Amino acid sequence: MIRTLAAMGLALTLTGCATDGPPAGLHWYVISQLNDFYNDPEDPTNRPPLLANPPEGVVQAVDVNADGVNDWVVKWPDSSQFCGTGGCRYTVYLTHGQNLVRLFDRQVFDGLTFSMVDGEARFEGWFHHGTCNDEREECRLAWGLDPATRTLVPRASANGDRYAVTGGQAPIDPIWEGEN
Repeated sequence: MIRTLAAMGLALTLTGCATDGPPAGLHWYVISQLNDFYNDPEDPTNRPPLLANPPEGVVQAVDVNADGVNDWVVKWPDSSQFCGTGGCRYTVYLTHGQNLVRLFDRQVFDGLTFSMVDGEARFEGWFHHGTCNDEREECRLAWGLDPATRTLVPRASANGDRYAVTGGQAPIDPIWEGEN
């Protein structure tokens, strides 16, 4: 009986009918980013053991737009590789058919929250004060998901902070573009 159930589970996983983890391409991308940090062409052995899987909690399934399909949040590890004075890096992918669309890729101080506001999926987080129009230390920014274009558009945050037009802030931080 147990062998039969195990075989059925394996068959479902291999046919794509059931998935417990992120898509293979996302899994590979995260692993390559984590392992690449220690790339030392002068001495390739000067590194910790290579990772075969992301650490627990780095890749998380979240239904961002409440469509019943897993979207994916990458909460990169708290290390100098992904964190700095602007917080730690988060990347969010929306599942669209068999593909993923990168919606968000920035450093955030306290992480992202996802909510529905008047039927619209919202992203909100605390960002470096330089991203707001003034010098407040606590700067909350928010974006709403436009389902037609699968992009994020600026919105007022829950506490009324507004998107910093002068700072040119966008959901995808330009310092990470081109690394895919």
